[in-house]
Amino acid sequence: MKFNIVKIIKNMIESQSKPNLAFSMIKFSTYCKLHGNTEIKKSYIQSLKILANHVHEHTNICNTFIGALEQANEDILSENDFNEIINIIKQRLDRFYYRQMPDGSTIWTTVWRLQKPIFFQFQCSSERFTEKILSMVMTLAILANDELILKTINELSDIKEDSITFWVFKQNEFEEKIMKLPEDSMTQETPVEFFGSTESFADEQPEIGIIIHNSYDIYSDWSIYPENKAIIWLLMRVFSLSVMNLTHMNTDAMLARKSREFCETIFGDTIENEMETQNNMSSFKIDIQLLMKNANDINSKV
Repeated sequence: MKFNIVKIIKNMIESQSKPNLAFSMIKFSTYCKLHGNTEIKKSYIQSLKILANHVHEHTNICNTFIGALEQANEDILSENDFNEIINIIKQRLDRFYYRQMPDGSTIWTTVWRLQKPIFFQFQCSSERFTEKILSMVMTLAILANDELILKTINELSDIKEDSITFWVFKQNEFEEKIMKLPEDSMTQETPVEFFGSTESFADEQPEIGIIIHNSYDIYSDWSIYPENKAIIWLLMRVFSLSVMNLTHMNTDAMLARKSREFCETIFGDTIENEMETQNNMSSFKIDIQLLMKNANDINSKV
């Protein structure tokens, strides 16, 4: 089956409805890793750059970009292309900030411009591609979906902090510099650990550590484990911890549904159903058909 992913993305951007194609792009990036020739991989990179140039126009465009980027690795995205995409987004999104430090670490920041601005910062100490991509994904998820997070906060309490800082570590770097983790602290299903606050939620909250499993890039790879929910687990925890830290309320249990809604907003409400039923690689034919169906729906509305 032949299709033009670049045309699909362009049509989505130009359409009035601007449907969320994040999950379809997760599948397409996975398809590129499994079956992609040079031409298909070029179309993937071109699609990323087109989306990056329009992330400021609509939440669904930014979320589609998140879906497209989340499965990227060095096999389908070079460091030069990644840096070019970062620079494009810096120019397009006025609430997205990025700095690379002399020691190789990176700082990713976004701000909610409320009456009292709220800053979110992800300080990535790792030079590995995986942690950099995740830092960008988390920053954009908070930036693009701020209304949903704010709605949840307003239902609970007033905002009591003006900033949150997350430190993003690769597991072995965290264990070398800070402390050894218990062997059962991370699993293949949940390859992320959060080193959270020990302070009372009545007090000012300190920084939060996010430790990424040494094998996260494998466990989260849909071309290897197509049923994995690594990114869902990560973003649900970032959502919950952000809300709790900003409100000083320990409401983790009641935020389970809200954090799921947050992920469904980013990736589309089909992602959980698809991940529950996808058990073998033959389903990628169905995935591409789904991508084409999305394309036909878009074309009919343009």
